[in-house]
Amino acid sequence: MKKQLFDHAEFWDFSVRTYAVKGVMESCLWLQDKEHADVNLLLLMAWLDDTETALTNQHIQNLIRISEEWQKNRLQPLRTARKTISKNAPEYRQALATELETEKQEQCAFVDYLNDSFPDARAASPPRGTDNLKAYALQAGLSMPRVIQLRVSVHASAQARSL
Repeated sequence: MKKQLFDHAEFWDFSVRTYAVKGVMESCLWLQDKEHADVNLLLLMAWLDDTETALTNQHIQNLIRISEEWQKNRLQPLRTARKTISKNAPEYRQALATELETEKQEQCAFVDYLNDSFPDARAASPPRGTDNLKAYALQAGLSMPRVIQLRVSVHASAQARSL
């Protein structure tokens, strides 16, 4: 069995840990609500920047297409339905859990795409770099001040982990 370069669990763990850092959730949700950014795609770009894995513009465009399909056909309907339920209702927790599980599945789709794009981790590594978050923001037309704020929060999280 060939070794995969990107691991689903590692990305999920990074996402959960990073999302909990002060400023990350706020920036991600602002970009999601105001500019229709995909939080998982923001976190993916931050994870790849953290591991110094550079993507090409084509990779980012393909990931945006995957994201758009997941958002339109799976996540947005779940999110819309959840927002109609009172936070005190018992169904709210189930709706939230379903949405979170679907977010995790979207992350798996991203990681699967990356592993297909870089099929043999032993033979060659992807190019090194740390501009994926900026490249995604530029391609998606996102607010750069908010993306910079997100990047600073993620960087602070990475610095704290390395201590």
